[in-house]
Amino acid sequence: MATIIIVDDHKDIVDTLVKIVVKMGHTAVTAGNGEEFLSKVSDAKPDLALLDVMIPGLTTKQ
Repeated sequence: MATIIIVDDHKDIVDTLVKIVVKMGHTAVTAGNGEEFLSKVSDAKPDLALLDVMIPGLTTKQ
């Protein structure tokens, strides 16, 4: 199955999405901000990224 990285600064949203992703048989990787996302994305090599529209720690230049 797929590896999906979920990035949001609201833990309740992340927890809900993780439950859905895992229930569907996928692997979930989480990050709470932009810096954490950037550090995890190269190691996790996700197939899909679910990102909050406004992520703390990221600018549109990244």
